[in-house]
Amino acid sequence: MAPVSVEKPGQWPLTHEEVAGWLEKQPFKFAKSQSNPHSYIVKSRIPDKRMFDMVVLHIREHGYEQWWWRAMYLQYDANDHCYWTMGGALESTVILNRKSLDRAEEDERLGRGK
Repeated sequence: MAPVSVEKPGQWPLTHEEVAGWLEKQPFKFAKSQSNPHSYIVKSRIPDKRMFDMVVLHIREHGYEQWWWRAMYLQYDANDHCYWTMGGALESTVILNRKSLDRAEEDERLGRGK
């Protein structure tokens, strides 16, 4: 039996391709953080709040654990970037972050954020 999202695109569960495609179209803004250069989107500025929530759930379900700044985050890789939230309840998650995989690997190799 095919996954639900193949039969009904945009429905739960999402495929990696749906998540990657949605993320690629979002207007990520560069964060001003000097210690942790990354970009982010804000839920209130995204027209499809339901899709934002489904992508957050997908990241949390299919992501991997990564320690940064003495806290564990669930990261998810797509489109040559890693994506993460701050880990709060879905209802209070309003920011979705991303960083290039090259930058994340360099940060890890140099011990930044540890």
